[in-house]
Amino acid sequence: MGEREKSKEILDALVIENWDNPDVLAKVMNLRYDLGEEESASAYLNMLKQLSPEHPNVLKMEGVLAEKTGNFQEAIALYVASMKKDPEDMSVIRNLAQVFYRQKMWDQYIGHLRTALEHHPNDPYLLERLGSILVTCPDPAWRNTREGRDYSERAFIHTDSRSMTLVSAGRSLALAYAELGDKQNAWSVINMTLNVARRENVSPGYQDELTEIARRIQAL
Repeated sequence: MGEREKSKEILDALVIENWDNPDVLAKVMNLRYDLGEEESASAYLNMLKQLSPEHPNVLKMEGVLAEKTGNFQEAIALYVASMKKDPEDMSVIRNLAQVFYRQKMWDQYIGHLRTALEHHPNDPYLLERLGSILVTCPDPAWRNTREGRDYSERAFIHTDSRSMTLVSAGRSLALAYAELGDKQNAWSVINMTLNVARRENVSPGYQDELTEIARRIQAL
């Protein structure tokens, strides 16, 4: 609701009442960071290091800070350690996935997504990410078009998929169908995906890319 000062008052009161509870302090730290109060979040991080240095949120926040300073190997190690203690934390799952992707560590990226799906077997973000990388991985050695099609389809028809997840899944699904020689389904999916992209005001550049994919499919 935009009442940032009220939020701070509530968080401060929580800290006073729970100064020795690492779980509460960790949640307050995360909220402070989400509010853009990095200095305050760092102060809570230092408190938590003293109180519970192996807390999964401590490891996660240290990973965030390592990633921000470009220490990607350290960030990976910290995120992995955090996940071992709390394998269901979607924020650390996403953070680690993004580092693997940006560092082009395809083997680790794919393995990480598979592991995450063991804990969140129907999460549309994870389904889309795994499907897309299996269909479009820059290193052909890691592609598996049929399996990627199946994951992309699950994300594409998922009722909880957000607009960009839906569009990305549709793009990968259409490409998979085209690669497998199923022009009819490829054409149907890419047109549905374009309609969603236009309705959701996806960036013009992305819409142009989808239009180009549709042109290539039509020419098959």
